[in-house]
Amino acid sequence: MLRSNSTDLRLLLKALCEELSDTLGDRLRVQRGGSRFKKSEAISSVQITMASDQFEAVIDGSDLRCTVGHFSGGFASVTKTLTSTYGSSNFSGTPGRSGPQ
Repeated sequence: MLRSNSTDLRLLLKALCEELSDTLGDRLRVQRGGSRFKKSEAISSVQITMASDQFEAVIDGSDLRCTVGHFSGGFASVTKTLTSTYGSSNFSGTPGRSGPQ
């Protein structure tokens, strides 16, 4: 069993990205940590865009924030955000609307 910490979370996202990269191609964007002069292999966020839907996972310490959005005309018409501390089964969903009301 993996210990619940940010290292495990980063390894999980790295493995997921490696598996999806061939299938998704340029629809998968992976942002890595580090600075302009010193790059890191650690993944800080993953974004997948398919048609008018977008999925984003962002690592913030030991927290994982996932957002799913539907876009229409360049604006997010419906978004849903899930946040959880990795290892916790308690995801809290926050539906939201952005763009023109």
